[in-house]
Amino acid sequence: VGSSTVVAFSAFLNGRYPPADLTGDITVSYCSPTELNPKGVPRVLQSRFSLPLALVCVPSSPAKTTKFKITVDTNQPPVDLNSIFPEFSAKSEDKDGNSLAFQFLSGAKVTVLASKTSQRYRIQSDSFEDMWLVVKELVQRFDRHFSKLGVKDFKKSFSGPLPLQEYFLSLDHHFQLRVSGQQYQDLLSERAVQFRAIQRRLLTRFKDKTPAPLQNLDTLLDATYSQVRHTHTESHSSAGRLGCSHG
Repeated sequence: VGSSTVVAFSAFLNGRYPPADLTGDITVSYCSPTELNPKGVPRVLQSRFSLPLALVCVPSSPAKTTKFKITVDTNQPPVDLNSIFPEFSAKSEDKDGNSLAFQFLSGAKVTVLASKTSQRYRIQSDSFEDMWLVVKELVQRFDRHFSKLGVKDFKKSFSGPLPLQEYFLSLDHHFQLRVSGQQYQDLLSERAVQFRAIQRRLLTRFKDKTPAPLQNLDTLLDATYSQVRHTHTESHSSAGRLGCSHG
């Protein structure tokens, strides 16, 4: 009772694409001794945590023109973005706090612009799905910011039609990547079967006391091996793009 244990763990990106969410769940199992059961009663604790946004992106210069834009409306006066994202503001080019840009490690850039005359904030990027993390983080930080100020009626909203066309385009792209990935897997399986068949024929020739000519089997083996490696690389590339299209 009253003791604590510190357990360190690492978090890292599983590929060159941003995660769908920065929230994590942790489960701890332990035994708590009692008078009736000195060996301990099994107990389980669960907790949820959020990883910092700075793990997956770095400050960058704002982009002026982008393909996709989302506007978040609030009912409170404009907020200095540098105060909302202090860990990014030190390297921000805009010291007035009207704009902030996040460069994801995967390559996509997301820009946040604060209106000088209204309570509106625009999030824009050339990658529709990559705006999600920044939008979620912005809204959560607004909630904490105004809660500390004692504002009880803070509201945020999205006006205008939902960007369903962009959303469905992301879904279509995701589906095509899945189809492409499966095609590469099938092709890889076929070429692996061909590679093993050529290996068996070569081994048979080499074991023969009076081996027959190779009849270019060695050349065919090299070519098939190159095809297997190329297909394997393309398959991994498709899987990486699939991760980027998490939507």
